[in-house]
Amino acid sequence: MKRIVRLAAALLFIATILSGCKRQPAVYTAQITTLFDTVITLKGCADSQKAFDEWAQDAFDILEEYHRLFDVYREYEGMNNLCTVNRLGAQAPVAVDGRILDLLGLAKEIGTETGGKIN
Repeated sequence: MKRIVRLAAALLFIATILSGCKRQPAVYTAQITTLFDTVITLKGCADSQKAFDEWAQDAFDILEEYHRLFDVYREYEGMNNLCTVNRLGAQAPVAVDGRILDLLGLAKEIGTETGGKIN
């Protein structure tokens, strides 16, 4: 019995040393409710709330850019988005960001692959 206790103590000691007694990253969550007319939940591991908040802000900035590009209801100064294309596209060609062309190409491809079920 003493041998088992010593072995368990030794294993616990080794595990403690190997882990470095270091604090493990925590899981943080943030919600975005102002983009794409939906709720977006961001969840991630970080060493601190501040580190997670910085990452979440970067993610928000990228998502906001796509939200503006793909917004079909509102135009934004300094960019031609899908709303601009819908308003002006029938009159003349509209110069757009390549990401809009990528989205439209993907939408067309998915529409073809699903027989028009997703459009």
